[in-house]
Amino acid sequence: MTQALTPSPSDCNVKIVIYVDTAKARTGSTQGIYMVDNRAPKSYSEGTANLDTYCNTNDYICWRILPIDPDTHDTVAITSFDQSLAWGYGGNPKASDNTNTVWVGRAENQGNNQTPINIIITESNKNPVTLKINPVLNVNG
Repeated sequence: MTQALTPSPSDCNVKIVIYVDTAKARTGSTQGIYMVDNRAPKSYSEGTANLDTYCNTNDYICWRILPIDPDTHDTVAITSFDQSLAWGYGGNPKASDNTNTVWVGRAENQGNNQTPINIIITESNKNPVTLKINPVLNVNG
């Protein structure tokens, strides 16, 4: 039995970028997290941690997480996605590289579904901080 390959970011027609103000997010606040996508004008709440992204059934979605200030020694990564009705049987997002900064998934079920994302912020010589953000995928047929 052959295992299916994880789609690459180039397979995605929906792109979501998560920008992290690590100084603010290290305090435990999601106010330092800004999400944007390429689905305007059908998406809502861009620039917040609660982005509502419009997509269609079977769309591949790519999430990329980046620190706003690349000169810090902070790193940011997605550690996992929680269960969501959006994923269906085989659409659960998977990391596309070993840094966990780019993940790819597929929207399989119609509806307005929360897609909780767990992230980690790491700075040298300090304890890492984990946060959960709760964006939404508005999956249409």
